[in-house]
Amino acid sequence: MATIARPKIARTPPPRPAPADDFELRRFTVEEYHRLVEVGILQSGDPYELLDGWIVRKMPQNTPHVRTTNRFADRLRGLIANRWDLRTGNPITLESSEPEPDIVIAVGQPENYDDRHPSPNEIELLVEVSDATLDRDKRLKLPIYARAKIAVYCIVNIPERRVEVYTEPRGGKSAAYRDRKDYGIDEVLPLIVSGTLIGSIPVREILPKSQR
Repeated sequence: MATIARPKIARTPPPRPAPADDFELRRFTVEEYHRLVEVGILQSGDPYELLDGWIVRKMPQNTPHVRTTNRFADRLRGLIANRWDLRTGNPITLESSEPEPDIVIAVGQPENYDDRHPSPNEIELLVEVSDATLDRDKRLKLPIYARAKIAVYCIVNIPERRVEVYTEPRGGKSAAYRDRKDYGIDEVLPLIVSGTLIGSIPVREILPKSQR
């Protein structure tokens, strides 16, 4: 009896996962971001912030970060008295971002912001306390703040034990700050608000004690 050869069936290999660039990622406007909070998709206080249209998960704050933020805010509060609004960990509203900086000094009184967040032209000083967040605060947030023309941006650089002060913002595609001054652990940080020197703080009084 003749043997009938079975036709060979070509086996289609399983599809490979698409690279990340092939997925449809969606950016959000500030208005859409607010709407996500209003309808409860995002809850007030959730660990997210809007950065350049992307909803980004915030990094948890460790003890040195919290203590440094509190120390800096306490010293600022003693200098500004009731002339400005001192905000800690609260949102600000930019064109395509709504970050939550560690410290902000905004013009006016707290009741000015009962129904909204400060906008760029109302922000006199913005501070990010940076340890695990150092790369994000420099590479991602710095150009966002420069593009928004935030006049003074301070990074409290815990790993390198200094305060970096960025001024003279330049907008556009290559947004950056034209001037940077660093203040080390043995130096004194001048505090300039609205173009006026309101006082100074020893950097040693801001930074946590070295763990070395």
